[in-house]
Amino acid sequence: MSGMSAAERLRNDNVRLCRLCFWSNFEGLGFNLEKSAQPPHIIRLVEPNSPAAAGGLKILDVVLTVNQEDVSQADYSRVRDAIKIACDSKNPIELLVAKQRFYQQLKTKIILINPEMVTIINTPEKMPSDYLNFPKHISRTCYICLNDKETLFGFETIHGEKDIGLCIQKVFPNTPASNTSLRKCDRIIEINDKYVDNDLSSSILEKLKKAKMQGVVKLYVVDTETYKYAQVNKISLKSKRQHQNELTVSSINHGNQSLRPNTPIIMDLCDSHRADSIKLNYDNQEKFHSSTIASVRENGELDDIHCVQIVFTLFFAGFLFLYLSYS
Repeated sequence: MSGMSAAERLRNDNVRLCRLCFWSNFEGLGFNLEKSAQPPHIIRLVEPNSPAAAGGLKILDVVLTVNQEDVSQADYSRVRDAIKIACDSKNPIELLVAKQRFYQQLKTKIILINPEMVTIINTPEKMPSDYLNFPKHISRTCYICLNDKETLFGFETIHGEKDIGLCIQKVFPNTPASNTSLRKCDRIIEINDKYVDNDLSSSILEKLKKAKMQGVVKLYVVDTETYKYAQVNKISLKSKRQHQNELTVSSINHGNQSLRPNTPIIMDLCDSHRADSIKLNYDNQEKFHSSTIASVRENGELDDIHCVQIVFTLFFAGFLFLYLSYS
């Protein structure tokens, strides 16, 4: 490490120039900026399958420049406004970023960051086909197995906020993890059927380490957008079968806020090859509610063989409500 040139050091410490552009079928760029106690300020969230994710932006990156403007010592409002102005114009935006834990080392060694010496990552002009076909807002269960010659699952993690929880920072190509539906920026909810989302990040890493020694791990994950929605609306993300009915009821009417028709209810009915979701539907013409269990393959297509529809008439729902009220 000590014998590295400045350019080698920058590449090794993953300093990146992320050139992000907008997609017509995606709202925004897919990242959130968070205020740090001291600048530079950090990227707190990157949405999976977003322009930011495709452009190389990572959770807990520090923002050093915005369109070649040095913001490494700027206050939060200046950085936020610089990004907002660039986004409002709908023109491409360049962010020079570095891993937070390495940035101080670069400063200590007085290594100047030359944008010409860093890794440059360009967001493709259009959404990639694997992003376009990937099922959205659906929880996923990923079984990752190692063969006799493999020693790594093939993904990198990043600590959650306040060192609680764990997110997927990167899924490496041609690895066991890349053969599943695991995606960059997923949030790990369960490991081997054990709920870990509220655990310390270090504790979750230890569980992954033990699983790696056994050569197999079962991860239950959701994308960051779904996770954020569940947190705001206080929806449980536990996948246990015995909690499914409770999850359905709380999702439909939690906090006296009725779920809008056709809003997906997050359920654990998926594996690494299929992902199932339950949707609440309302037929305006026939005046009935129905819930659809739809099986979705990884290419985003519905599997009609596994679709089941259960119809409850309003009359029956009203009768059941009265019966329970007076029983």
